Amino acid sequence: MRICHLLLVGLLFGTLALHARADTIALPPTDDMYTDPEHPETPPEETELWVANYSGGCGTHRERTMIRFDISDVQDTVNDAVLHIYRCWRCPGDYYTDTHFRAITQDWDEETWPYTEHVPHEDTPRVQYTFGPDLGWYTINITDLVQAWVDGEIENYGLVIRAYSGEKCSRFRSKEHSNPAEHPYLEVDYSATGVADHLTVEGATHLVVANPIMGEATLGYRLKSPGPISMDIYDLRGRRIRNLVDHRWSQAGIHELTWDARDEACHRVPRGVFFCVFRTTNQVLCKKLHIVD
Repeated sequence: MRICHLLLVGLLFGTLALHARADTIALPPTDDMYTDPEHPETPPEETELWVANYSGGCGTHRERTMIRFDISDVQDTVNDAVLHIYRCWRCPGDYYTDTHFRAITQDWDEETWPYTEHVPHEDTPRVQYTFGPDLGWYTINITDLVQAWVDGEIENYGLVIRAYSGEKCSRFRSKEHSNPAEHPYLEVDYSATGVADHLTVEGATHLVVANPIMGEATLGYRLKSPGPISMDIYDLRGRRIRNLVDHRWSQAGIHELTWDARDEACHRVPRGVFFCVFRTTNQVLCKKLHIVD
């Protein structure tokens, strides 16, 4: 799919905010696990995240999911922050699970935190969300919580997902699951304000991507002053899968190039979300790529 020339020129010469830059990044968890005090003899499933708050015919289940992300690259204003989590199982007797999300108030990591002990958290829920009845991907907006972490209002110890009383179990894929395409991740769109003063119009760059992408992607960029540039493709786990441009010196002007949706080994990438990261001496731009075929 190629970008129409008129659309490309129109977008490239659109207004550029000199002191604000919008970026989107996808962050895998640094840690994720669930706690299960009712079953001390059975360690949790490493590849799954459970949440429930129920006592009945199937026993007592009060599991809670803990997830943590490194948001050190997120700056200033969080426009949108969405937790993507893949639900792989729900109780046959009740497809729904009502939950609430709270900020964790104590440092932890999945290697040392005892699974028989629930983690301390804020008293007031940040988000309330109902899972069900479908299996598959769920997206939960946690913008306010991520903004609080970025602002330093609270320490970023991650979040805990709790079920309300009487709610039966839902299970989700963890970052340890064998299928990376079903790992949880946090997608953050943010605006970095207060960009360095030397980032003037003369050095500004635009990057244009047409989405969704079928077959191949045409990437257009405008460099308003000559200099070194690089362009790379990353997957949702933050792994670089392809270098498209690595020039020590590039001329100013409008440029186009095509990505054939293949990695460095010339293997076709699967459908899904990828990121194009474009770097100059004093600027980094990130655009999301939706591969649909």
